[in-house]
Formats: sequence, C-alpha cells, structure tokens
Amino acid sequence: MAGPLPTNATLWLAAATLAAQPLSLAAQPHRKGADAGCQAAVERRIGEWGAGAERYRDPDGPFGTRQWRLPTREIGTWLLVQDAEGRAPSLARVDARSTTRVTFDARCREMSTSAVTPPAPPDGSVFTDDDVRAMLAAAPQGVVYLWSPHMPLSVDGYRTVSEVARRMGMSFTAVRDPMSDAAYAAAVATEAGLPASALRTFASIELSFRQLNLHAPAVLVFSGGHFDGLAVPGYREAASFEAAIAGRLSNR
Repeated sequence: MAGPLPTNATLWLAAATLAAQPLSLAAQPHRKGADAGCQAAVERRIGEWGAGAERYRDPDGPFGTRQWRLPTREIGTWLLVQDAEGRAPSLARVDARSTTRVTFDARCREMSTSAVTPPAPPDGSVFTDDDVRAMLAAAPQGVVYLWSPHMPLSVDGYRTVSEVARRMGMSFTAVRDPMSDAAYAAAVATEAGLPASALRTFASIELSFRQLNLHAPAVLVFSGGHFDGLAVPGYREAASFEAAIAGRLSNR
C-alpha cells in the first residue's frame, strides 16, 4: 500500500469508482515469490482483525495490483488487502478513528504504522458510523437512501423509496451525497419539500465501503443488525425499488 493513508474524503472518492465482486482470497492462483509464503500470515492477521467470509474484489490497479475489501464483525471497520506480483500482500484496517497499515518483510514478519483520522463535525450535520450503529439497533429492517441535488431523479426517488419502505414495514433513512453542494442541496430540498433531515451528508466508513455513493440514487438494505451486501445504484419505479430491496433481504 504505497502512498498516503486514506482519509474520509479520499474514501468517498475511492468508493465511487469500485465495481466489487465477492471473491475469496483463497481462490487466488498460486504464485511464486515472497507473497506466496506470507498467505498464512495474511489470513491470520485478517482473522485476528475480525473479518468473516464476506469479501469483495475491486478493479485491478494500473500495475496489476489486486485489492479486496473485507467487512469485519464491527460495523464501521473494514479491511483492505492489496496484493502485487512478487511482493507480500499489505493490509489496512480502516475505521472512523484511524487507519492501521501492516506490511510484511521477506520473512513474513509484520511491520505496522497508524494514522489518526480527523473526527466528523460534532453538530449532527453528518451521519457517522455511530449513527449507523444506532440505526441498525433501532429497527429490525431498514433502507438507507442516497440522493443528490445534482441528480433530479434521485430527488424524485426520495418519496418513492420512502413509501416503499413504509409499505414493507422498514425504516427509512436518507443521506445526501457528500460530494454535492450544500447550498444548492438546501434550495432543492426546499423546492421538493424534503425534510431537513435529508440534508445530512455522511462520513461513514461502513456506508462508503458498501458503495452507497457509487451513484445517486442508491439504496442500501439492512436486517437483523447487518447490511445485506452492497448498495443498489440507479433510479427505478416503485415496483422495481421494492423488488431490489426484497432481493437483498432474500440473500441473507
């Protein structure tokens, strides 16, 4: 993992470009070199950090570097695994407070560095991982909806998805695209009759790594205290939104 450690802003941008596919690290082809000898050490560290079977592969990097994202048992904490030909894999544990990076030497011994992430504003204007955890605890099932004032269909979809969630007996939470303009969003929300709560943007590792801001609109579904896969992007009519939400629930 060369380069600077990720911040919330860079994570938002990175999440918007991902096209993840579930993939087990164990499914990688056998390769020669230092990285092959460190697979046991990598998997041990992944296990100690609390990752489960849910793993997503991102598009390969410009020099063939492979990367996976792994949620952990703790909401708001994800792991990144990078793997390049001829080198030992490197790992990062990312949460709202800090990023810890682990690399391996030729003998597969760990070397660790950490960096603190600046906290989100305490004024409640930003939906954080603390808010995500509270939301998951408050309702058995729910939908998180992303909208952007710059995407008119996502404004139209707000009421559609809100009504679908109500009809399905699910909670509904709306957040604004963190890359959108706040002043313009306020004007659009007023014109469309959206509540003030819809103007909250988010600084959540969990929502970002589940690709909620891949596109506006997008919906992210949860049940039983856990999210059901990644966000579903794109505008739909009410019946199609309902089918997409039900499809996520049926995958549990």
